[in-house]
Amino acid sequence: MKLATSNKEAVVWSIFKQHRPIFPHIRTDYLRRQNVVKNIIFDDGVVIVNNEYKRQVKLNKKVFKKGTYIIHQIVNSVKGNGNATKVLNRFFDVLMMLNVNSCILSVRKSNKVARKFYEKNGFKKVDTISWSNGRIKGVIYEINLKKKTKSMTRKLKFTKDDCRSIYNTTDKSLNLTFLGQKLIQKSYDNMSLSCK
Repeated sequence: MKLATSNKEAVVWSIFKQHRPIFPHIRTDYLRRQNVVKNIIFDDGVVIVNNEYKRQVKLNKKVFKKGTYIIHQIVNSVKGNGNATKVLNRFFDVLMMLNVNSCILSVRKSNKVARKFYEKNGFKKVDTISWSNGRIKGVIYEINLKKKTKSMTRKLKFTKDDCRSIYNTTDKSLNLTFLGQKLIQKSYDNMSLSCK
């Protein structure tokens, strides 16, 4: 998983511009703010803007606990190439490693293509929502990552970029950090780490 960098902001913006009818509200200042706080993943041409709830949040009638992640936007630069599913599942892998129990998103009810994609990838409808004084109807989806963790095992694959600074040969420790959160910190006497 790669975070968007400041030198990729124009590329990320151009992807959203390609999909302006779906994302009419996205502006460059919003993307810049999200990028500064490391809330944008940009990997294999897929952009995921996400955030962790720092407190309990109520959307319509549904309450989401502190620590729940929300996907604000997900967009693929090339429609139909399968990368959105791959990157989304890698995002879930990281959230499961962080012991995150739940990930949510909201989508316009009329966006049937996106809704089908979310349902295909394990999201379940949990409530409805509306915007613009009720004129735009939406659906709230949630995926229970605790159930996903129990129901599947996935071998994590890291690229060379992912492996930077993971294994410290000086103190023989393994340190894995993602989005500023330490995932693993262990000491090993004998260990080799290979990345492709």
